[in-house]
Amino acid sequence: VLDFPVALSGEETYAIVNSEYGLLLDGADSAPDVREGETFGRGVAWPYRFEIYYVRKVPVGSGFMPTLSRKTLSWNGAAMAVVTEDLVEGVELFYLRFGVTDTATGEVEGYTSITDLDTSGGLELFGAPKTWDQVDSIEAFVLVRSAAEDPLYTDSKSYNLGDVPITPSIDANYPVNVRRLMMQSNISLRNPKLVIRGGV
Repeated sequence: VLDFPVALSGEETYAIVNSEYGLLLDGADSAPDVREGETFGRGVAWPYRFEIYYVRKVPVGSGFMPTLSRKTLSWNGAAMAVVTEDLVEGVELFYLRFGVTDTATGEVEGYTSITDLDTSGGLELFGAPKTWDQVDSIEAFVLVRSAAEDPLYTDSKSYNLGDVPITPSIDANYPVNVRRLMMQSNISLRNPKLVIRGGV
């Protein structure tokens, strides 16, 4: 009988996994047999979290407000469904770059966008093929604007979100009469670091 740590809930989705197999399961459905000798023998039920973060245009009056939103898989009162949640208004751009590590030294060689990585290892980046297995950190950029426009203010600045330059005065997608703040942070991915560095 699966339990984690109590009986499965019909209002959750689970990943049923053992050392060889994995299965996504609606908690209201019948769980697989996890006895020794079965396909999912000694399997454990882990709550499954599905979250996609993105920036969308939320209608406000006759215009719109760029907003950091997410889609989640959750219980809507009748069934499991993908639900849209608006999190932070005023987020114009959310951009990530990925830190690629030299497996010999365990040190980050540089940061690159998602388009410069592939799963085959055939792409040349920083002088050698790079794959997702070598990503152990993330560089995150967020560009936020004020909710209200100020007709007495003109944003003449340029913002460099990694390798994405934004200049409102020459880009019609970004109004010039709002104040902005750009934030940047580096996030270390602990598990890949342990694998790449051999547990050091």
